[in-house]
Amino acid sequence: MLVGIDLRVFVEPNGSGVATYTKLMLESLFQIKNNDINWVVYTSGLNKTLSIELPSKAIRKHIFNSNRLLNYTSAFVGKPSVGQCYPGASVIWQPNPLFISDSKVPLFVTIHDLSFVHFPQFFPFHTKIWYLKWVKSWLKKAPKNVTLLAVSEFTKRDILETFPQWEGRVEVVSPCPPVVIGTDYKIDDESILNSLHIKKPYILSLSNVEERKNPEAIIAGFLDFSEKYPDYDLVFAGNISIKKVNKLKRSHKIHFLGYVSTDERYALLKNAFCLAYPSFYEGYGYPPLEAMGFGVPVCAASVGALPETLNDAALWVDPYRAASELSVLFTLLADSKEVRERYIAKGKERVNELRQSFSPEKIINIWKKFE
Repeated sequence: MLVGIDLRVFVEPNGSGVATYTKLMLESLFQIKNNDINWVVYTSGLNKTLSIELPSKAIRKHIFNSNRLLNYTSAFVGKPSVGQCYPGASVIWQPNPLFISDSKVPLFVTIHDLSFVHFPQFFPFHTKIWYLKWVKSWLKKAPKNVTLLAVSEFTKRDILETFPQWEGRVEVVSPCPPVVIGTDYKIDDESILNSLHIKKPYILSLSNVEERKNPEAIIAGFLDFSEKYPDYDLVFAGNISIKKVNKLKRSHKIHFLGYVSTDERYALLKNAFCLAYPSFYEGYGYPPLEAMGFGVPVCAASVGALPETLNDAALWVDPYRAASELSVLFTLLADSKEVRERYIAKGKERVNELRQSFSPEKIINIWKKFE
């Protein structure tokens, strides 16, 4: 079986949650010793650099052209063709929906969430008017050669409730769990924190700083908490615009780091007092699992897929009342060593459960049904 994989997700220079998901999935898939599977990967754009090592026998097809132009030609002209991008592929996997020409080759597309359908106000205008409009139209069309791969049972239900035309063509494939510090990945975290000018103790928010992630509530909850605990800082790690920094910067104890590297991300996670994740909507929830793997308690929103992903290992808040509820939870964790240790243990247990239950063979077996 020759599996075509769309790796254009790695074009984004600062990475993304989808890129993290794709990298972890590929690392698991490429470790499988299966002589029946070969890979052909498609990338495009003016930069050919790839942030993952491919198997020695993998074929790589790269088209040197502007991705914006290729998106237009794929959507309206049908060029480049699927055969040009994935020569000889018997099935194709896209880790997220991306522009692709019509084809009869079985196509599997991972859907992480439908936030763009339910909360369009959280997305920038140019993304809504072009990319997300196309994805929504494509989901309504429901091409016959496509099977959707949902990252959670919540996302599957959401897809079928919103786009019932996909009935019978949605499979749940759980993501590969994140790495665990000290076993899978070793870093000099103290020197990294020093280079970032971050001192402990600090509360961490790890995601792009955008409305869907509820940063206003995190800040309000922190400022209320810091009246009693002035030694704590608040750290935001994730892409953010200067305009938004100027809007949200309300204290010298609040730090906006912008995009951070993998080493910086893990150093921040490992040393955080807790992770604040009161998002309005999530299809899975990688950052909370990463935090739990590093022994960090998580305060998360009890909505979307987060209860499914995290089970009973998080302290829950209502995202619409998160400002006051986060303040209470931060105080609880600071006041009670027993509560803190309980949720550290629960978090580690949950990550271990997911690591033990995950198998990359599931997605391969789904592909083989359509070979």
